[in-house]
Amino acid sequence: MIKSYPFSQNTLYLMIAYIVEKLLVFFYFIFLARYLGPEKFGIYSFAISFVAIFSVFLDFGFSTALVRETAKAKEKMTDYLNNLLTFKFITTFFTILLIVLVINFLNYPFSTRFFVYLATLWIILESFGSTFYASIRGWQNLRYESIGLILNKFSYVLLGFLFIFLKLHLIAFAIPLIIGGLLYLIYSFLPLREIFVFKPVLDKKIISFFFKISLPLFFGSVFFMLFNYINTVLVSYLSSDYSAGIFSAAFRIPMALLFLPAAFGASIFPVFSYLVKEENKEKLSYIFEKVFFSLILISIPLIFGGIIEGEKIIHFVYGPEFIAAIVPFKILIGTLALTFLDFLFSSLLTAFDKQIQNAIARGIGLTVNILFCFLLIPKFTYLGGAIAFVIGWLIFFIIQVNLVSMLIRIKFSRILKKIFSVIFSSLVMSILIYIFKEKIHLLFSFLLGIISYFLTLYLIGGIKKEDIKEIQSLIKSSLGIKTDKVIEEKMRE
Repeated sequence: MIKSYPFSQNTLYLMIAYIVEKLLVFFYFIFLARYLGPEKFGIYSFAISFVAIFSVFLDFGFSTALVRETAKAKEKMTDYLNNLLTFKFITTFFTILLIVLVINFLNYPFSTRFFVYLATLWIILESFGSTFYASIRGWQNLRYESIGLILNKFSYVLLGFLFIFLKLHLIAFAIPLIIGGLLYLIYSFLPLREIFVFKPVLDKKIISFFFKISLPLFFGSVFFMLFNYINTVLVSYLSSDYSAGIFSAAFRIPMALLFLPAAFGASIFPVFSYLVKEENKEKLSYIFEKVFFSLILISIPLIFGGIIEGEKIIHFVYGPEFIAAIVPFKILIGTLALTFLDFLFSSLLTAFDKQIQNAIARGIGLTVNILFCFLLIPKFTYLGGAIAFVIGWLIFFIIQVNLVSMLIRIKFSRILKKIFSVIFSSLVMSILIYIFKEKIHLLFSFLLGIISYFLTLYLIGGIKKEDIKEIQSLIKSSLGIKTDKVIEEKMRE
C-alpha cells in the first residue's frame, strides 16, 4: 500500500523538488555554457533537444493516462504497469532505431552523432523511471517522485561540475546525464518493490484501452516536446551551432522557471479528475480561477522584470560571450504567462477527456511555429527562432482559452480585475527597477522588485491573506478533508 497525501502536501513536495532541481540545473548550465562557449554549448543543446523530441515514442502518452486510471482504480495498478512496461521495451527498440536513422540522415559530424547516441540511453532510463512514478502519482503521492528528481539532478550536476573542474571533452558530459537517469530509475522502483513484481505480458484489451485514451495524449506529448525543443534543433540545422548555443542560452532562463506551474499542474490534475467524476463543476470552476490567478500573480512580474533587466541577467548568467542572447531572451520571456497557464489548461482539458482537442490546438500552434522557423531562421538566425516560438504559443493559447471556456463557467470580469491589479503592480515595480538599475546590483534589483510588487499589490487590494487560505481549504475539501464552511458560502456567491 502506498500512502496518499493531500493536494497541499503534494504541491509542497513537488514544489521543493522542482525548485531544487531547476536551481541545480540552472547554475550547472551557467558554468557549462561558460566552459564550453557558444558553439560547443550549441552542440550539447542540440543533442539534448534532439533526443528529447524522440522520447515521446518511448511512452505514447501512457504515463499520463496511467496517473488518471490508477487514481480511479488503484487495484488495477499492477496489471496496468506490467502491460505498459512490456510495451515500453518494444517501443524502446524502435525509438533507438529511429534516432540512429534520423541523426545519420541529417549528416551531422561524428562527435555530434556520438553524443546523441549516449544521450539516447539517458532518455530511456528516465522514461522507465517516469512510468513507475506515474503509477505512484495515481495514489496521490508525489513524495517519492520529488526525492527521485532531486537525487537525479544532484548526482547529474555534481558529476558535471567535477568534469568541468577536470576540463574534460564535450562528449564526457553525456555521462552525468546517464548516471542521473540511472539513479532516477532505481529510486522509482523502491516504493513499489513490496507490492509489484514485473511479469512480461501484453493484454490486448489493456493495451487497446490505453491506446484509446492515450493517443490524443501521445500527440499532445509530441507537440509539447516539439514546442520545447524543435526551435533549438532547427536553429542548429538551418543556421549554425553558434546560433543554437545563443538561442538555447536565451531559452533556458524562462524555461527554468516552469517548475512553478509544473508543480501546480501535477498536483491539481488528480483533483480535477476527481471533481469531474463527481460532476462538481461549481467547485471545479472556483479552484480553476484561484489557480489561474496564482499563476498570473507569479508570471506577469517576471515578464516585466526580465525585459527591464535583460542585459544584466544575460551578463550575470552567461558572461560577455553570450551578449547576443539578450534580445532573444527579452522576446522569449514574453511568453512566460502563456507557458505557465498551459499547465493549468492542459490539466483541466485532460480531466474532461478533451485530450484530442488540446492536442489539435497544440498542433496548430506548433505548425505555425515551425512554418515561421523556416521563414525567419535562415535570415534572422536565433532571433527568428525566438519570434517563431512566440507566435506559435500565442495561437495555441487563444485556442486553449476557447476550449476551457466551453467546459466550465469562468467569471472573466473577476479575473480581469485581478489581472489589472497584477499589471499595475508590475508597472510600479518596473519603474522603480528602471530608476535604480544602473545604481544597484542585479540581486538588489531583484529584491527591490519583490518588495515593491507585493507591497503595491497588497495596498491596492489585489491580494489578501484570505486568498491563500481559501484555495488551501477548498482543495482540501475536494479531497475529502474537513474544511471551513465559509468556502462553500463564497462559492455560492
